[in-house]
Amino acid sequence: MRAAMAECLSDKYERFETAEFLATFSDSTARQLHRNIKHDKRCAEPLMDIASEAMALEIMERKIDFPEIKYSKRLDGNSGKIREIGVECIKQQIYDYAAVNALMELFERKIGKYQCASIPGRGQVYGKKAIEKWVRKNPDKTRVGAKGDVHHCYPSIDIERLMSFLRKQVKNDDLLYLVETLIRSYKQGLSIGSYLSQWLCNYFLSFAYHYAEQNLYKVRKQRDGTKKRTRLIYKALFYMDDILLLGSRKADVRKAMEMLVKFFQEELGLTIKPNWKLFQMDHIGRDGKHHGDCIDMMGYKIYRDHTEVRRKIFLTARRAFMRAWKQLRKYKRIVLKLAYRCISYFGWFKNSDSTNFLKKYGIEQLMKYVKRRVSNESKIHNRTASGQLAAA
Repeated sequence: MRAAMAECLSDKYERFETAEFLATFSDSTARQLHRNIKHDKRCAEPLMDIASEAMALEIMERKIDFPEIKYSKRLDGNSGKIREIGVECIKQQIYDYAAVNALMELFERKIGKYQCASIPGRGQVYGKKAIEKWVRKNPDKTRVGAKGDVHHCYPSIDIERLMSFLRKQVKNDDLLYLVETLIRSYKQGLSIGSYLSQWLCNYFLSFAYHYAEQNLYKVRKQRDGTKKRTRLIYKALFYMDDILLLGSRKADVRKAMEMLVKFFQEELGLTIKPNWKLFQMDHIGRDGKHHGDCIDMMGYKIYRDHTEVRRKIFLTARRAFMRAWKQLRKYKRIVLKLAYRCISYFGWFKNSDSTNFLKKYGIEQLMKYVKRRVSNESKIHNRTASGQLAAA
């Protein structure tokens, strides 16, 4: 519990809600404690020791208690969808970290190699590079693709089914009690915005991923009467609830997707949207032109010979870069919030074939000013914090 608390609060010490939580284990008021922690976060450590012991005792005595999750609807900037996000209290967030850390051995064993999103080191760039490698090194095996996504994945996950999987593979009553208490506090299924939920979602979908990797075969009868199993697909990749299958024959990939849809429905109780797409993978014909469809996934459009940034992200990023240049020319400085946005968007172009765009808009030159702006602000912040600590 102490390690989970330190990990969870590592970037939350200056929040007032952290002081409110620790104040329940102190004689000081939340406001006084908040002021003290801002001066020197080391004063929180004795209270964290007491809090972690109390929370561990709550698990052992089966008396876990925390406030209800608050829900709010937010617009997802990348997809344009409105999502209901659960905002947990600090105490529940700490329990989330404790549960994930305890389940990590199971997650590492069960979550598949090409299950991306929410896993450190396996994000959008990891998935993009994997797809690029497959379609460029093995064009004959990646002629056809099928792409679909799970309908309302998080809220549709059956908690009873999830717990039955965990009970078979986890033999620790304290841990099972902790996980069950946390997930039963959610409104429906798993909660978007929860640290534990993103790991449990990947774990739950891992059963479908391994089915796609190991069981998508067709059986052919040979002339001598023997049966031969042939794999229907070449590769599968899951980006959380987005699914991509690649293969060499249209009929095989279609059959593989139909088998996977059936598995999701019968074994996991989830529905892949009926508008899943079967397409011929982009290729360059004899006329030198592109034919077929690219793979539009994880914010990138992956072609046989190059990778582009998705149109919506491209337009939003270009607007931010042009605004930054305008501020720089007019005021000789960039607003800090905009500087952070530019750094964030630069990652998309750095990891795609956008050399012409970077050159046309002078993005690399702009990033020097942007990074300097962020660096200077960070130095001022650190200097101020050091001065406050010395004064205290």
